[in-house]
Amino acid sequence: WGLLASFMVDNLGVRFTSIFSTAASVVARGVFVFGRSQTSLLVVVLVLSPMGDGTFDPCFNVGVKKCTTDVTRPFAYALAYTVMNLGGAFTDNLTEAIRRLEFFVGDLWFSGLRCVLFSSLVLMVGALFLAIFGLKELSDQEATAAARSVVMTPPTRTTPQLRRLAAARGAVSPASASA
Repeated sequence: WGLLASFMVDNLGVRFTSIFSTAASVVARGVFVFGRSQTSLLVVVLVLSPMGDGTFDPCFNVGVKKCTTDVTRPFAYALAYTVMNLGGAFTDNLTEAIRRLEFFVGDLWFSGLRCVLFSSLVLMVGALFLAIFGLKELSDQEATAAARSVVMTPPTRTTPQLRRLAAARGAVSPASASA
C-alpha cells in the first residue's frame, strides 16, 4: 500500500491522498461496527483497513517534510510520533477497560468492543471532515514559505542575568556584563 500511496502523493497530491486514505478508514470502521457477515469483515480486515492505514503513512511523512524546514523538521517528527505513542498508550488502556462492559440502548445490546469501534468511527469521520475542509494543497514554494515563517530565531539581546553569568564565567568582560 505504501507504493500506491507514494504514487498517489506524487501525482494527485497530499490532500487527495489524505482524503482517500481517511475515507477508506471510515468505510472500514463502519463495516467493523455495523457489518454482520464474515465475508464483509474479512474484506475489511484484509483489504480496506490496511489500505486506509497504509496509504496514510507515506502521505503523513510527505506532509510533514513539505511543511517544515531543515531546522523545524526534527521537532515536528518528534512531536508527531510522541502524540502517536501517547494515543496508542491511552487507547490501549481505554479499550481494555471498555471492552468488558455491555451497553444497552432501548432494546439493542452493544458489546464494549463494538462501542470502542464506534468511537473510532466517530473520530475517523471527524478526521475526514478535517481532511476535506481543513487541508489545502500547497505548492512547493508555498510550503517552503509557510515553513520558514514559523522558524523561531534566537533573541539578539541577552538578559542582564545572562550577561552577569557570562561575566562570572569569564566569557565577557565585567564592564559589558553590567551594561
